[in-house]
Amino acid sequence: MLFSEICNSLDCRVYYKAPQFEDVTVQNIMLVNSKVPGEKMISLAEDLDISLMSTSLSMFDSCVALHQLMNKND
Repeated sequence: MLFSEICNSLDCRVYYKAPQFEDVTVQNIMLVNSKVPGEKMISLAEDLDISLMSTSLSMFDSCVALHQLMNKND
């Protein structure tokens, strides 16, 4: 999962195709701070089979919440 404060269609392609991510497959993008994806970003995410989600939480609080969910049974 990739957390982002930026939401435009280029982000999907950059995150999906960037050389530094060649060993990582981005399957989910979580937009934080109540960012809403535009139609181009939604369309491109569908084409690249990337799930888009949005939250009103900050980047930090989103990461903390995900960490807590992943370690709930520890």
